[in-house]
Amino acid sequence: MDDLSLKLNNFVNTILTETTSEADRIERDLAQRRDEAVYSYEERLKTETRRYADAKKTEISLRETHRISAAKNENHHSLLQYREDCAKEVFAAARRKIELFTKSEEYAPHMAALLGRAIDQIGYGFAADVYLRPEDMHLTQYLLESTTGVSLRFEEAPFVMGGLRLVCPARGLRVDLSFDTALSDRIGHFSELSGITV
Repeated sequence: MDDLSLKLNNFVNTILTETTSEADRIERDLAQRRDEAVYSYEERLKTETRRYADAKKTEISLRETHRISAAKNENHHSLLQYREDCAKEVFAAARRKIELFTKSEEYAPHMAALLGRAIDQIGYGFAADVYLRPEDMHLTQYLLESTTGVSLRFEEAPFVMGGLRLVCPARGLRVDLSFDTALSDRIGHFSELSGITV
């Protein structure tokens, strides 16, 4: 594994490790809150139940069922909001790290490695369009010099975080290695990755 691939793997592993660590912390926090709430509620329910006579059981049962349902709905909404807030926080932190990375000296070699990976996926001896964010268009000559065996045309893309997309119209293939798509995919699966389920 070359040094650039190792750095890329370390970068990706660092983001995944930090995201997983944050998700684990959030999951532990939620489990503790849930256990405390359940324990507190159970203790109050036991005390109330002992106070009432058998004649009031039906009335109490109906009232408590309604209250539990409302509390569950409220907690469900709170957990959903908490998970959404966590996803936003993780997304913002990842965006900041990506922004710093795209301003570093490691970014251009990383882009060349991404382009090489995309070309390897489609194959050689073809013409393709390489889409870059406007801020990365200055890398076109560097990227051209890093490849052989393909004819490339560079165009601006609407994504904003970095990375690239390679499209081969003749083969009907597209390889999306943009940071926007990668991060969006991770955020889209945040509940699975974080373990925060409702």
